[in-house]
Amino acid sequence: TGSGYNVYSAGSGYRVRVYETGNPANYDESDIPFSIVAATIVPTMNVSLDASTPTTASLNPGQTGVRFASIKVSANKDPVNSMNSIQIGSNSANAAAFLTNFRVYDGTTLLSSSPYDMDYNGNYYYKWMRVSGVSIPAYSDKVITVMADVKPQAPSGTVRLGIAGWNFDSPGAQVSPF
Repeated sequence: TGSGYNVYSAGSGYRVRVYETGNPANYDESDIPFSIVAATIVPTMNVSLDASTPTTASLNPGQTGVRFASIKVSANKDPVNSMNSIQIGSNSANAAAFLTNFRVYDGTTLLSSSPYDMDYNGNYYYKWMRVSGVSIPAYSDKVITVMADVKPQAPSGTVRLGIAGWNFDSPGAQVSPF
């Protein structure tokens, strides 16, 4: 459906054509037609920062239940039912020294928790949080909240934490605006 792509309906009589990009006249086509049995609908999940997200807060070592981000997710005409994990992340220097006991909520429902430190991939600190049963019905939205505890031995400094990625089972979802 994007630029350069066509949408094909279920049916028969389709053929595959492979061509050389530098010379489109040089091509090969399948000898036997094939059928498209069913079209796969890939829903779109819109993502934005919810107004309830705190802009700044003073934290103390040992502080528990700190809300770092509230993310509004919404579905358009097709429901989003295939989310299987959420990546929380921080681009703060040495973020793993600050935070522990990560939690992700759908409203007041705990989706996932982990007492383990975040990993560093060379660019930012992250942790994949496995979720199940997350469903966003068509034309509706919900707020996903990221919480953590401040380690008792946390150094002084600043730390940020939010959602860095989403993962889906097939057929997946297109995340917008990303």
